[in-house]
Amino acid sequence: MPQWTPGDDRVAFQGGSAIAVTKNSKHAQAAATFAKWMNTDKTAYDIQIAAGEYPASLAGQQATTTSEPPKLVSEQKDYWQVAAKAAQRTIPHISWGPNVGTAQSAFQDAMAAAIRDRTPLVQALQKTQQVVVDDMKATGFKVAGP
Repeated sequence: MPQWTPGDDRVAFQGGSAIAVTKNSKHAQAAATFAKWMNTDKTAYDIQIAAGEYPASLAGQQATTTSEPPKLVSEQKDYWQVAAKAAQRTIPHISWGPNVGTAQSAFQDAMAAAIRDRTPLVQALQKTQQVVVDDMKATGFKVAGP
């Protein structure tokens, strides 16, 4: 992987299947029960492992050591070892937004359009920000700033 500093193999690993319940959730108790199940139950982390997700729970991470690689990369026998190393080398104190999936999609779409249409990349970033802010507001978040 590319490195900002040669020899520094730390990563901004996005993953681990963290689950949170917002305070404005209409079903906070049910969501909290699901979050607890997802991070503590063997069935839950087995589902994550089968899908190729590296579990956030320590028990799930331990279970990957005896798991087959996901079907998509079945020939990469060290898949889970690579995932474990990436998790161990994750840069601390990185925060991902509550709608990071929306942000990723908006960024990819806006950048592709900017390249295709030969428009300034700064406009693509502005478009991405607008999509993310609009999505957060639509789902009930209070957004401060521009």
